[in-house]
Amino acid sequence: MFLDDIYDATEGECSITFNGLTSILLADFLKQISIGLPLASLANTLQAKQDKYLKSIQSDLKQTSQNRWVLVESKISQPRQKYKIISFHIHPKAMRRMNFLLLDLNLNDPNFFMTVEEIVTILLRDIVHEIRTKDHREIMGVFIDRLSE
Repeated sequence: MFLDDIYDATEGECSITFNGLTSILLADFLKQISIGLPLASLANTLQAKQDKYLKSIQSDLKQTSQNRWVLVESKISQPRQKYKIISFHIHPKAMRRMNFLLLDLNLNDPNFFMTVEEIVTILLRDIVHEIRTKDHREIMGVFIDRLSE
């Protein structure tokens, strides 16, 4: 629906596909990194979003007595979700940059582990969350500007 809204808002001048949306998200992500986003901050942000979007276990500290706390992990019951496998191509240069980024993030924090597929999934889930929770006309404007470049 969001992609159709972009088409309608531009009166057919700008058309975007799911692959185009993914390409724009990935290009913007790589652009943010190239302008100097700190690796430690990026790793923390990606791990938080990985936990939010891709993990089904929640960890909480519970107080058992006045001076004793226990870490309790519980499985989060999630509604049944429909999944679809989507294949798309990533430009080899962008893929190399992503792989080097993942290597740098792992060297910076040995506990960090994520795949390119997980990052793309996080980017897509994040934009869907933004569209649902914010004014999607503002987000449409950003994509229309990117398509006009």
